[in-house]
Amino acid sequence: MVSFKKDFEAIDLWEPYKSLVLELMPNVDVTADRFHVIKQVNEELDAARKSEKSAAKQLINEEKKGNIGRDK
Repeated sequence: MVSFKKDFEAIDLWEPYKSLVLELMPNVDVTADRFHVIKQVNEELDAARKSEKSAAKQLINEEKKGNIGRDK
C-alpha cells in the first residue's frame, strides 16, 4: 500500500467544503485557490468603484444645484 502526506489543499473557501476538508485531513494547510481569490478581489474592487462613482455623481449634482462652494 502506498501512502503519502498531503501538506496543503487548494480549495474555494465555501465554509461547508472547507470544514469537510479539515475534518478529513486535519493536518493539511487550507489555501484558497487562485480563481476564487481573484474573483473576490474583483468583486470588492467593483463594489468600491461603484461606491466612488455614486459619490462623485452626488457631488456633481450638488454642484449643479449650487449647494457647494457658496457661503451660507
